[in-house]
Amino acid sequence: MEEQKVQYSFKIAGLITKYMNNSLDPEQQQELTQWINDDPANESLFKKLNSEEVQEHYFAGLKAFPAANALLKVKGRIHGVPKVLKMRSSKQQWLYASVAAVLLLISVGIWFVVGKKTDDEELRYATANISPGRNVATLTLSNGKKITLDSIASGRFAEQSGISISKTKDGNLVYQITDQPTGRSNDQFNSIETPKGGTYQIHLPDGTKVWLNAASSLRFPVHFSQKERRVELTGEGYFEVAKDKARPFLVKNETQETKVLGTHFNINGYSDNTFVQTTLIEGSVQVSSFPEASHAEHVVLKPGQQSELNSGKLMVKPANLQEVMAWKNGNFLFDAMELSNILKQLNRWYNISVDYSGVPDLRLTGYISRNESLYRVLHMLEITANVKFKVQNNVLKTSIKK
Repeated sequence: MEEQKVQYSFKIAGLITKYMNNSLDPEQQQELTQWINDDPANESLFKKLNSEEVQEHYFAGLKAFPAANALLKVKGRIHGVPKVLKMRSSKQQWLYASVAAVLLLISVGIWFVVGKKTDDEELRYATANISPGRNVATLTLSNGKKITLDSIASGRFAEQSGISISKTKDGNLVYQITDQPTGRSNDQFNSIETPKGGTYQIHLPDGTKVWLNAASSLRFPVHFSQKERRVELTGEGYFEVAKDKARPFLVKNETQETKVLGTHFNINGYSDNTFVQTTLIEGSVQVSSFPEASHAEHVVLKPGQQSELNSGKLMVKPANLQEVMAWKNGNFLFDAMELSNILKQLNRWYNISVDYSGVPDLRLTGYISRNESLYRVLHMLEITANVKFKVQNNVLKTSIKK
């Protein structure tokens, strides 16, 4: 019964795809009209899918999938999906049809299934109290004082060694130089840490902006030295480094060091991964493995490239920038990603334990907002592949559907 619901849902998604491309035949138009008239919720959803806001959101998601393989990936993972629309001579028409097909069949088609009641009320109930992450972090000052940032009002709340620290109305942490440093201010360090289910943005005293993903931390001096700007990262962070040719910016974690003058890049170095990935968006960076050892390796990245340090070996490969940047833009985006790595993201963002013992060796593709409930995300994954999820005592378990 559930499989029939899924197939029918994607059939309707296919009809809406054709409606958006003005290619419905009279029989298909009648079937779509009947579906719209069957339930006010159907009519409301149909209008929502055709709104400019929704289409712009999912158009951004489309860019994350390699153009030559996107449609084939969808067709290869979903059974009973209508054939993709015939390509038109106009590049714009083909692109619009591709947007409609990919986004409806991967993402919006899920709304039909998840948006209505399903037989899996046990999973819905078990995840009801599990909320997505939010803007929350703890700041530790050089004197050891800890400040829970989500609990304080916006405005200036601390000063130290010629630096004012404030919180903006939209929840960003901002450091500003108000006076020249005195004494041993270069030896004073602050740190900001996000828990599981948390994210935060900080503006450092030199103008560099850093976005921290869940379960991450950044340690930095109150005043950077005259020779360099050095910070320490755990977990994942996206950096927009202020240009300063006289003082290179260095990001260090347990196994590597990244050196830049001014650029945009992302570092994913969670301790539960076997790798550290550095992805360059703009500018140029040098990545060094084991920077303090004599056998260190060095690579210089160009925009669109990603270095991966795994088992002491440093390699460079093309990057899927949209997939890398999805977390910073408020989305989950999986482009043929290993299921175990997907579950690690859910573990951090929803602060839920994961039993990895039964996780099958699968790669999944999907796109959904990080503001969605865990229930909706799990259903997206269940629809995309032959997997079943169960949550018990805040532990997520995975099995193959029988």
